[in-house]
Amino acid sequence: MNRLVIPVASRIEIASLAVIAFIATAVHLTTLDEAGILKPFNIVISLAIMAALGWRAFTLVREDAAYIFTPALWFRAATLVYFGFGNIVPYIVGWEVEAYLRYVFDFTDHELLKLNLIILVGILSVLSLEVAFARSFQSMFERMPSLRPPARGQGLWSTCLALLILGGLFRYLVILPQLVGAQTAIVPGVFGYLGYLFYAGLFLLLLYSLRTGGRKAALSISLVAFEIVICLCSFAKTHLLLTSMIVWLAFLHDRMSLRRLVIGSISLVLVYISMIPLVDYGRVQMLTIYGSLNGANLGTRLGFVTDFFTNPAPAAAVDTAPRMDRTLNRLSYANVSTYLINAYDGGVPGETYGAAVTVLVPRIIWRDKPNISNQGIELTQLIYGFDTSSTGSGVFSEAYWNYGWMGLMLGMAFYGILISFLTQLSLVVMRREIWIFVPVVFAGVQFGTRVDGRMSVDVVGSFGIIIVLFLSLIAASRLTSDSSRRAVMPGTPDLSR
Repeated sequence: MNRLVIPVASRIEIASLAVIAFIATAVHLTTLDEAGILKPFNIVISLAIMAALGWRAFTLVREDAAYIFTPALWFRAATLVYFGFGNIVPYIVGWEVEAYLRYVFDFTDHELLKLNLIILVGILSVLSLEVAFARSFQSMFERMPSLRPPARGQGLWSTCLALLILGGLFRYLVILPQLVGAQTAIVPGVFGYLGYLFYAGLFLLLLYSLRTGGRKAALSISLVAFEIVICLCSFAKTHLLLTSMIVWLAFLHDRMSLRRLVIGSISLVLVYISMIPLVDYGRVQMLTIYGSLNGANLGTRLGFVTDFFTNPAPAAAVDTAPRMDRTLNRLSYANVSTYLINAYDGGVPGETYGAAVTVLVPRIIWRDKPNISNQGIELTQLIYGFDTSSTGSGVFSEAYWNYGWMGLMLGMAFYGILISFLTQLSLVVMRREIWIFVPVVFAGVQFGTRVDGRMSVDVVGSFGIIIVLFLSLIAASRLTSDSSRRAVMPGTPDLSR
């Protein structure tokens, strides 16, 4: 019997967001003065968005722990942080960070209100389509032969080893050299996603250790510690967050509890806060010494990390703004988002959506394919006049920048359909514990968090690669299943069935 669908977005959530959007629209159309009215109103609107999304995320996990592995939940979490709390940041930071934010674009409270309205319309578009397709996708995946439930715990250790070995090869021979600048050649985007094989293997190793104990626990602790050192040396806060998240998710999947949920959430926040000053320090050192973010080998980078923790004076000199303000600055896209909104309203629309088709063509077929990942660098050049870093605006303002209100609603509706697809797939995989498809689950989690990314690369391109990964794992599961059947001796019962 099919399991009943728990609505991904409740009627209360959508209704409350619609009411907030209606009020924001009314105030935006009728209030032009900025004499103290719009500032508190913007804060209230952002808090209301955070409350609606946060409440629903909590109830989802409370109803079914498997939702902690879904893009639907992580979309809410990321939107809450970047475009709920992030839009409050300009009002609560010190003058140094506020001056930096307004250096990019000196937005008004009225312009920030329009950004809040765009975010609300975008969220509603995502959630509406997410709900509309949830039951169809759930039925499709529950009936899919490749997703039939295995025996409890079947293949956990063997799948763990296979994913760690294969994923580790891509992680340390392809992805890591790219992160540290040792490899500058453009590689197919699918190679980056093959790194999720390693993270899935690490998750399964931790889960196996929690369930069995023994020597596997020491192995999992050592591997996590080694990966943390590598993340620190590569100054890749995203990878460090992902590693920390995997440890947390393994504990939650082993046994869900409110205590583990809260402690893990706080730990992720602390990891993020601690990582930002280190990333800033490391990047400044590399730009000063090498003139770019590439060139330093792992030994040199380890020296930078050691200096940061043992010699606080040079580290503090990198930025005189308070550490918390610098951290909060990374959470706000208000300046870049309002810049793009004003660009469209001023008759200068973006053209980034045009790359959505290009990104789907494999580089092995199109040798001279443009590097779509450079969109962030091109935006940096447009806003700042230099190209030594990548700038993001988020999917909401990017959609508006390209095609206005219609582009926003259609683009986010499309995003919602993809989130619904991956959410229902992840639920089936984690409820049934079909371990070979765990890499797809973690790729889906990353997909849900990329509200701060770009449509062509982080939505269309990522989804295409996830589908390729999913189909490849289906083929691999069938091959291993056929091999196990052929290995059964005549007259011996086939235990794989």
